[in-house]
Amino acid sequence: MVIILVRRKLTDKTKETAMTHDHFVVQSPAKPAQQLLLLFHGVGDNPVAMGQIGSWFAPLFPDALIVSVGGVEPCGPAPGPPVVSPYRA
Repeated sequence: MVIILVRRKLTDKTKETAMTHDHFVVQSPAKPAQQLLLLFHGVGDNPVAMGQIGSWFAPLFPDALIVSVGGVEPCGPAPGPPVVSPYRA
């Protein structure tokens, strides 16, 4: 089992919470991972679709943990939230 933690701004800054936005684990090796590949999709895409691209890398990096990370904020009329918004400077 893989638990990914992200630090958030809380009143008690010593707490950590589990990742709550969309993500798709493409590959999780049985033994501890030797590499980490994080995949970030663009505007209008989603973590599962980007995960299909990650499956191309899985045979090349059999000891890697490969995770496709989803965006956290909606972006205009696009159906999926991007990881990086083109509207922010």
